[in-house]
Amino acid sequence: MDSLTEKIAHQIDAAADNRDSEKLLELSKQCQDKIESTDNTDNAILRYFEANCYSALQTIRNTDGEYLWDQDYSVSAILALRQAVLESQFGKLDPIYQCKVLTNLGNITNSLGRFINAIKYWDSALQIIPNFAMALGNKGIGLTKYGRSLYDQGHEGIFIASAKHVLTKAVSKKALWDSGLQPDVKKIFTQYRNDTIRYLDFIQYDFNFDLNQWPIGNSKNEVKYREWCLNHCLFLSPLNDVLKDSAAARDIFHLPTHTYKIGDEPRFVNYYRALLKIPLYCS
Repeated sequence: MDSLTEKIAHQIDAAADNRDSEKLLELSKQCQDKIESTDNTDNAILRYFEANCYSALQTIRNTDGEYLWDQDYSVSAILALRQAVLESQFGKLDPIYQCKVLTNLGNITNSLGRFINAIKYWDSALQIIPNFAMALGNKGIGLTKYGRSLYDQGHEGIFIASAKHVLTKAVSKKALWDSGLQPDVKKIFTQYRNDTIRYLDFIQYDFNFDLNQWPIGNSKNEVKYREWCLNHCLFLSPLNDVLKDSAAARDIFHLPTHTYKIGDEPRFVNYYRALLKIPLYCS
């Protein structure tokens, strides 16, 4: 990182602390200009700094914790972070910076309701540094909220147990804090971890229950194919977002119980049918 890039980084931190929107917009433009001026090894980091500008701007806009429909700065931050990952030098960055980019991608994506995609970003960071505290903690919080949104309480328990596992790692002594230990953040991770423990105690969750007890095929080819589906999270089951065990090897996705008055139009069924008619394009 050259001296100018490092200077921009410090200015972004100061502008974010001072809630200076004008300065943040100016600094995001400086990042863009520097990227366009030359092809250098700092481009991925500059994209990361540009995303930090947008994230700070969105935080400033969300005054008093109000959740706004207009999230254009968050969208711009996601675009900048994705561009950072696509830079040819991304894989040569310090692993800490790679994890920062991927963790932030997960955090912002999750805040916009794309929690399944967020898990993949957090996991990508954890493949690089398995004890990266921010990826572990945010993944744990994400899994907690995902699990609590499920209508199947059995599945909810599995999600909360998975959340407890990663949150315990996040607050352990072995966790790696990229900018030094942040007590306030660790306190939040600890509170979520304690909440998961209380919930699992309340439902008397059985940690010894074998989630891999079901057969997944009747032939070697079928088993091989379904294992491939499990490893790529292709089953239409929320469980496949947290498990690679045979319990997740089922397409169980369907509408929860819903009722209507006589003569009412079955709205949810129609939404579901419309969703299934949307073409899917895979690369």
